[in-house]
Amino acid sequence: MVREIKPHGPLPSQVQLAYLEDELAAFIHFGPNTFYNQEWGTGQEDPERFNPTQLDAREWVRVLKETGFKKLILVVKHHDGFVLYPTAHTDYSVKVSPWRRGRLAP
Repeated sequence: MVREIKPHGPLPSQVQLAYLEDELAAFIHFGPNTFYNQEWGTGQEDPERFNPTQLDAREWVRVLKETGFKKLILVVKHHDGFVLYPTAHTDYSVKVSPWRRGRLAP
């Protein structure tokens, strides 16, 4: 005798299921600590050193696609407090770095 298994609790929606089926998502943490060659930032790193002139975000996307990732999440503010966009809420952001205007697309 086989008993039917009934779901317990709420079932995921079709949108939620589709999200889960994508499986791989990459989180990119990128900030001043990169230019100090350290894994974890402390919030004491000088934002003047944040100047990723050789940054190639297209390369990140290409490599992630080639390796099966479906999503990329750029963490724009991490535990060290550095913000990857100019903001009025803190001076610890790109607005006080040489990268304050970013790089124009070719």
